[in-house]
Amino acid sequence: MIADMAMDIDIPLAMNYLQKALDAKQMLGLVHLMMGILEYEQNNKPASRKHFNEAERIAYQTKDTDLANRLDAARLVAQGPDAIMRQLMDIGDPDLLNEFLNDFGEEFV
Repeated sequence: MIADMAMDIDIPLAMNYLQKALDAKQMLGLVHLMMGILEYEQNNKPASRKHFNEAERIAYQTKDTDLANRLDAARLVAQGPDAIMRQLMDIGDPDLLNEFLNDFGEEFV
């Protein structure tokens, strides 16, 4: 139920509240990350990149590894399924992906 609620948001309203948080200089890194995700969902790639870059700058400047990790995950998801699959292929044992795909009964290799 919570996941359903998270997927059913009013993006313009959320953006309005996030903009107010930016104006008030509250939690800037996280707000830029969230705005980047919402801009991406609206297919506004340049604005999404701008917010992601600002979140990255803040994470680096404040040494906020949690924000940096969240940003990496958001960027990976924004790149789509192919990027996620490439990331999975880089994790652990090279046979891990084959085992994963074989569990679904499909041969990709």
